Amino acid sequence: MARKSHRRRSVTLEQLLAASERLRGLHDQLSADGYVTKSGRLYGCRDGSYTVRLVMRNRSAMVSTVALTIQGVVLA
Repeated sequence: MARKSHRRRSVTLEQLLAASERLRGLHDQLSADGYVTKSGRLYGCRDGSYTVRLVMRNRSAMVSTVALTIQGVVLA
């Protein structure tokens, strides 16, 4: 069985935030509360869109790690 090739894509955080208003709103709200983006990952979907996962951390907060996952993001 042949292994499925994965398409690699590198984008900036600004490109991701520009592609999804919902993601930008959540990111802005958490940033205002002192969270910083620690990592991000794109997962390709069959229809050409992506699922985006961002991990944000704030060591001084009671909930120190928050993972944002948004499906159906279309990148230009």
